[in-house]
Amino acid sequence: MVTFPVPFPLRVTYGVIYFFTECEKLKVRKIMGKELFKMPCCLVCLLLGLLFVPAWLQARTPGEPVAYRDSLRALIFGTGYAEFSCYLSYPIGGCRVDSLFGNNASELSSLRRFLRYALVDTLVCVREIKITGYCSVDDTRHVNDVLAFNRATRFSRFLDARYGIEEKYAVEVEGVGRDWAGLRRLVASSSYSWKEDALRIIDGAGSPEWKKIQIASLGGGDAHRRMYEEIYPRLRRVEIRIGYDIQCMKEKLPLKRMGELCDVCRYRMETR
Repeated sequence: MVTFPVPFPLRVTYGVIYFFTECEKLKVRKIMGKELFKMPCCLVCLLLGLLFVPAWLQARTPGEPVAYRDSLRALIFGTGYAEFSCYLSYPIGGCRVDSLFGNNASELSSLRRFLRYALVDTLVCVREIKITGYCSVDDTRHVNDVLAFNRATRFSRFLDARYGIEEKYAVEVEGVGRDWAGLRRLVASSSYSWKEDALRIIDGAGSPEWKKIQIASLGGGDAHRRMYEEIYPRLRRVEIRIGYDIQCMKEKLPLKRMGELCDVCRYRMETR
């Protein structure tokens, strides 16, 4: 469901309907000695519509958030974990999470949606959290190791300030200064004309510096340009991986919903 503000008239209408329906069920004709249709009770209806009905209405409207939640729950029950890659932008050498820098506002919005169901949801039983910072391969190993770890650490503090993760869960933080595995994965999934040559260089012997020089020379310099413009930015990220106590979650989830999620898990496994 696309999130949208519930219009004021709709809030009031549903508030009135909801309130009087409940009163009819309980055979309530008066409240505090006043007839239901007197002004004080009308004000109560308005308050119900303004304060409570948007969430009540949204919870009963099927759509994208419900599908996203159920898809994520199916993944959790099927694998025991959920993970999210946050592609934050930083000033050169920076590590502080700045929501106003680059495209960070959009990335953090996606992160909040993920955490809403993967961390805050009352169904989940979190066992552990692992936060990993990654850098590309375009600098020295020492510089990138320090930078990746510092970014992961600041990201962990950012989450802790909002969700209190360090007091509630076992949190592990690490940095991967040169993500050669990620580089190979992105190159292998690409359609570059020099892809096979690049993969042979990455998999072959030689120092990281020698490999970078060899890759950069491929395609008459096209590889060098595409690495910096398309590949390296996708390597710079912070990943959060959350592990769960599945048995605890099964005890919370109604049997019917558990069966539905298991059907989703089986479908995913069969269609891989």
